[in-house]
Amino acid sequence: MYGRQRGPALRFRVFGTPVRIGLGFPITIVGVPLLLFGEHGRDPWFLSAWLLLVTVSVLVHEAGHVTALRAYGFSPAVSLNVFGGLTTTANPGRLPAFRSILVSLAGPAAGIAFGFTIESALIPIAGQQVEWLRAASWMVNIWWSVVNLLPIMPLDGGHVVRELVEAASRRRGATIAWLIVGILAVYGGVWALLGTSYTPWVLLVFALMVLTNVRSFAFTSRQRKQQDITIAHEQLMDGNLRGGVDTLLPVAMSADTRMIPDSAYTTLAWALLHERRFHELSLLDPTRFHPHHRPLLDGATAWYRGDVSGAMMLVSDALSDGRVTPPDGYFARVFGRLGELDRLAHHIAGLPVDASNVAATRLRTGLAAAQAAA
Repeated sequence: MYGRQRGPALRFRVFGTPVRIGLGFPITIVGVPLLLFGEHGRDPWFLSAWLLLVTVSVLVHEAGHVTALRAYGFSPAVSLNVFGGLTTTANPGRLPAFRSILVSLAGPAAGIAFGFTIESALIPIAGQQVEWLRAASWMVNIWWSVVNLLPIMPLDGGHVVRELVEAASRRRGATIAWLIVGILAVYGGVWALLGTSYTPWVLLVFALMVLTNVRSFAFTSRQRKQQDITIAHEQLMDGNLRGGVDTLLPVAMSADTRMIPDSAYTTLAWALLHERRFHELSLLDPTRFHPHHRPLLDGATAWYRGDVSGAMMLVSDALSDGRVTPPDGYFARVFGRLGELDRLAHHIAGLPVDASNVAATRLRTGLAAAQAAA
């Protein structure tokens, strides 16, 4: 999730995308040549060119992620800080594995393309400074993009392998084995090329790869159940109510109910209401519902139990508060008996003027949306 970060920073927008460059980013970037390149790294022209090159290169890399996210309907933001670049989004939901992999690969792909573009443009130009710029661009854009594809979190390659590992773990069985064999085959090829000269580094990368990715596998029965809960929540969010409810409801009614996060518990309640399974909804623990959603869900339960007046109070207060918009069909499922919607409208009219106006508008909007959907 993207939030406004504190501290001194340069903020601007590029084609509508918010970009934040924190003070730690240029300090870190300038510090690299000061530490690694000795006296040459203190040259003002060198430092300025290096800072500009790295900043533009990182922004191009993040632009690859931004472009891919926008293609899938997300509104990303970019932040450059002491640890490099980060593209995030406040949009709810989670990308499917294949799209998430494409988003992860888009950054290194943009960096490599940018590096080869600079290389092609500078080949006809001679000069020591130009040669340095070509070498620096090759290191920053090409080599770093390749390193960024290593299967280690939080590198982009780590995100790719995490998605593959999670997908294989969900399918279990032979899929896990084939994924492990494939990764080891690729790693064996790298070892054959570099292992004799860079054995310590190859071993280090291998250890990091194992440590950062093995956690995504579901080995124990509890891990598999937790993974099933996550998948079921994703199913509910994607509209597959029957599959998600069939998995989550038995867990919610068992001693393992706390394994379900409150967000998934709330989504389960809405799914039960959508399916008109009021009895199961009434058996859920309302204290687990998200506080903004609880009045509408409690109102539905009160209506089911025959407390129409109590339900009207809860729902009218929720409508006047305005924090959560009732989903299409809410009023058809709750207060759907003859005359109850008129009673709800009459009850709302008796609220204080400001609250009454807000609640009445939202009630009319909800009813109109339900009629349009029907």
